[in-house]
Order: sequence, then C-alpha cells, then structure tokens
Amino acid sequence: FKGRVGRTMDELDLGDDGAGEDCATKFLTYAGSGMVIGGLFSTVESAFSYPLYGKLTGVSPMLFTLKLVANRAVLLGVIGGAFAGTACLSAHIRNKDDHRNAVYGGFAAGSIFGFKYRSWAAGLGWAVGLGIVLGIIKFRHGTYIPPVNKKRSYLDWN
Repeated sequence: FKGRVGRTMDELDLGDDGAGEDCATKFLTYAGSGMVIGGLFSTVESAFSYPLYGKLTGVSPMLFTLKLVANRAVLLGVIGGAFAGTACLSAHIRNKDDHRNAVYGGFAAGSIFGFKYRSWAAGLGWAVGLGIVLGIIKFRHGTYIPPVNKKRSYLDWN
C-alpha cells in the first residue's frame, strides 16, 4: 500500500548499505549530526550556566555562549566521526556488518573523552561504556535507527 505522499517504509533507503561501504558519507553524516546536536545542546546549556559561571569570568553572554557552542559542537562532531569512521573501517576490514563494529566504534568514540580531559581513566571508562552500550544496541536492534511501523506508509497521516 502506498500513501498519497512518499513511499512505504520498505522502499525507503535508511542508509543501511553493506558492510564497510560509503565510509566517507557515514563519517560526514555522523560528524555533522554530532556537531548539530552539540551546538543545540550547548545553546540551552549556556542559558542555565551563564548566571552561575559566566558572570564569574566577566565574559559577555554572547561570547560565553559562542565559546560553549564551539567547544561542544567540535567535541560531539569528533566523537560522531570517530564512531562512524572506526565502525565503517572495521566493517570493511572484516567484511561483516555486526555488533562488533559498533563496539570498536564505541571504543574509539569514548576514547575521545580521554584526550579531552587528558585522563587515561576517563578515556578507558568512556571507551568501555560506549563500546558496550552501542554494541548492545546494534546486537539487539541491528541498527541505530529507531523501529518504525513498516505497515504504514511514510508521511501518510490518514
């Protein structure tokens, strides 16, 4: 059944191509998404943290917000890129698209925190934590895309 607008969910390309294919696009997509999420999150965060910390530093609210947005956007962009790049490279080398690639990508993404905070303990903790969580998500669901009702047509609101 096709709706008035768009295609059925089975016909949609949800970016789940083969193992290790199109790594550059995956890297740029995850890194860009991380930057957008980091920028949005830090904009909201700056509204609450400026009265506490910004006034102590004597920086204008706009400059405080811009610094926070830049720091968080770059951090989450690098984390997203590290995850996508490592998971895709692992899938390409192993020629398998399974949960182990997500674990390796999670290790790489979590280790970025160790570099940021200059701490082996933080890097190891985040690497193991993200590796396990992302591996479980991939193992249980097979994808990072939330489950959808495939019987309904995409953009069919009737």
